[in-house]
Amino acid sequence: MSTITTTATTTTKYFCQRPIHDGTDCLVLDGAMGTTLAQAGLSESEAWTAGWRLNEPKLRLATKTAHMNFLNAGCDILTANTYRVYPESVNLFLESNGKSSKGSEYDYAGHITKWTCAGFDLASECVDEYMASGNNNTNNKKKKKPIIAVSIGTFGITIPGRTETANRIYDESMADVYNKKGFGHTLPEIEHYFDMRLSNEILSHVRNYCGENNDSIAFAFETCGDLLECQAICNVIERKSSLMKNIDCWITFTCSTAETVDSGDTLKSCIEVICQCPHIKALGVNCTEPEFILPLLKVINTTLKENNASDRVIVVYPNSGERYIARTLTNEEHEHWKNDGAQKIHVHDDDSFETAALQWIQNGANIVGGCCRITHNDIEKLVKKVHGGASM
Repeated sequence: MSTITTTATTTTKYFCQRPIHDGTDCLVLDGAMGTTLAQAGLSESEAWTAGWRLNEPKLRLATKTAHMNFLNAGCDILTANTYRVYPESVNLFLESNGKSSKGSEYDYAGHITKWTCAGFDLASECVDEYMASGNNNTNNKKKKKPIIAVSIGTFGITIPGRTETANRIYDESMADVYNKKGFGHTLPEIEHYFDMRLSNEILSHVRNYCGENNDSIAFAFETCGDLLECQAICNVIERKSSLMKNIDCWITFTCSTAETVDSGDTLKSCIEVICQCPHIKALGVNCTEPEFILPLLKVINTTLKENNASDRVIVVYPNSGERYIARTLTNEEHEHWKNDGAQKIHVHDDDSFETAALQWIQNGANIVGGCCRITHNDIEKLVKKVHGGASM
């Protein structure tokens, strides 16, 4: 079994107080929450809405099962199921209970805070259970406590009919939904969304956990696909930086080519914005075809070097390479994911995912995991390949 070894000349980076030897090892992130929830028995609709329905026993149990599967696989970072806890989810919540949100006094910001904190607390509960079990001992060496990452989804998920996965098949009549810069919104409008996702109450809740546990937490701004959105995230983080003690942040982009993010803006231009924001510790790519990862890593490394920011941590977690059908299925189509000849790493009977991941690590990726269709079984194989059966 191939593993990664550390050399004396390796540069060490840090994320949430954890050392990472650049080019030779990594922190292993978990995989696809939606895919794992489906494996736990949820419908597609339930999987997408589970983050703000944790008061329902079936959905709470499925979410806990997904978390425990990734923890038992050996991941170093566990992502709370908070990605889709966003304002438009309130409308779905009210409608599912026979109510209308139009003209209502519903506390939108309070809804986001409530379910983000609830998702974080459930992830914390799972980490504590994992650490108390015997499953965190490998080769008689106790594994470090996994880092919890609070997931914050792109502004793009608030736009009806839009799918954030870059490698998608969609109705051409929806092209305008995907091609508008800034999603057709202004910088203040996008900032307002992230102000709610990063509310002072959420930050206080997480800081209390950090203080009580002498630990650090991550905030993961995921599937960003636009330069204006990137600027909005940076602006909000800078304004709230004094409230973010012991909190490290990353921004990851969905990329439609080996050089551009989903909107057509260059990845290089987005990274240059992040380089001006010292409170963003890490950046990278997620929910992108795996065939683009190596050239995207080249863009990231070159841009960081040009901006004297090579100390930033690089995060990579692509999807399987299959394409998502973001429209109504035809009679011949039975599921929304399709392998149509694109490079595919979602193969459970070989080592394609973890072998590709070793290349990403050797080319500068410091945190590696999986997005859509990457399961806890894939993550377990990656952990064994990267850590060689032992804790970092």
